[in-house]
Amino acid sequence: MKTHMNVPIFIPHLGCPHSCVFCNQHSVTHIQAAPSPESVALYIQKCLANKGNRTAEVAFFGGSFTGLPLSTQAAYLAAAAPFAARGEITGIRLSTRPDFISSNILDFLREHYVKHIELGAQSMCDAVLTACGRGHTAADTVRASALILEKGFVLGLQMMTGLPGSTPAHEADTARAFVRLGATEARIYPTVVFRDTALYTSMQKGQYVPQTVEEAVSAAAEALFILESGGVHVLRIGLQETETLGGTIAGGAYHPAIGELIRARRWRIQMEQAVAACNASAVTITFPAHLHSQIVGQHRENICYLEEKYKVKLRLVPGKTFSVEG
Repeated sequence: MKTHMNVPIFIPHLGCPHSCVFCNQHSVTHIQAAPSPESVALYIQKCLANKGNRTAEVAFFGGSFTGLPLSTQAAYLAAAAPFAARGEITGIRLSTRPDFISSNILDFLREHYVKHIELGAQSMCDAVLTACGRGHTAADTVRASALILEKGFVLGLQMMTGLPGSTPAHEADTARAFVRLGATEARIYPTVVFRDTALYTSMQKGQYVPQTVEEAVSAAAEALFILESGGVHVLRIGLQETETLGGTIAGGAYHPAIGELIRARRWRIQMEQAVAACNASAVTITFPAHLHSQIVGQHRENICYLEEKYKVKLRLVPGKTFSVEG
């Protein structure tokens, strides 16, 4: 089976007229200026030289791609198009805002080898979106998602936990909405507070209290469980760790292994439901071997939690699929 690689092109904050309270794309990407289309083509060529037997995809991240002038969109897409035409990449992926999607722009994207479109929905609660200064509503996400699917693209939706005014219940509702909207892919980002943002100022004034890592793990794990149970593939959880990222973070749910912590907690949710239903003193949990660390949890916390709460002895057996028998 072939593995896959992304060729990421970061265009920080381009195309977006809004300044969300949490946003500081320069801190996240460490890129102060957008790349030229010429440099994009050279970068793709350089990355593909190391592709080997993998499939590859060019991905434009960091800004609101469809908010760019059409000529700029066309120039960036033209830089990647020859690689798609030659079959060197499977297509192009981009991220944008729900309110920057129209039937005409989707027709344009489809003509330029775009296959995957990710929307920065962040929340499906209008009160949370307003508090964050997003400038769009949940209805915009519903409308844009339907259009994207109607035009034959793969739909990805991005959400955040711990935003101002948000609760774990809001975040679970957002995950359920993503499933209903027909998303194939999703990303979950616990809110991190960066310096030089409105959220940082609010935190300093005591107006915003960020999630702790434990709170973020709990909320994001529930969202992950809902998404995966609904057939949505979660591409990423949390920000990617870089050497310089830590210096720009002032608070919030940042942990270098937060994705692994959340995935482990997600499996604890599923195991707990099954163990409780067994109502037995001894339970066998069978699982794919590659999930061992997530099943067990950090410092065996999942196993200790379940055995103590349900007074049960757990037997772990690597296998092909996940199952629980008592």
